[in-house]
Amino acid sequence: MAKKEERVPHIEMDIAETGETVILDFDRDSIKWAENRGFSPANIEEALQTKTEELFFFAFRKNHPKYSRQQTDKIIKDLGGLHTDIIARLGELYAQVINATIRSDGELGNEKVIVRL
Repeated sequence: MAKKEERVPHIEMDIAETGETVILDFDRDSIKWAENRGFSPANIEEALQTKTEELFFFAFRKNHPKYSRQQTDKIIKDLGGLHTDIIARLGELYAQVINATIRSDGELGNEKVIVRL
């Protein structure tokens, strides 16, 4: 049996203004939500400032869907900008969900779903 890969840890942030601890992470639904709004990690280098701020906003979607873009932009401003380590971890969290959803190894189907090509 193959060893299961370790999960990339989420990001926790304490927001002093509200006293709230927010957890930034992604799941299938939050990624679909982001992609349905035109987000693609492949486009980050084209518009680094805008796309990294979008990625940060979309990371709130899983656990804190009521946070607006205006609120997340304020957090970025309060941080003095996004640190490269935060951006890197957001990318790892995003990729982790994609890699868990799309696979190329093993059987096409299983006991629940039979696949014929």
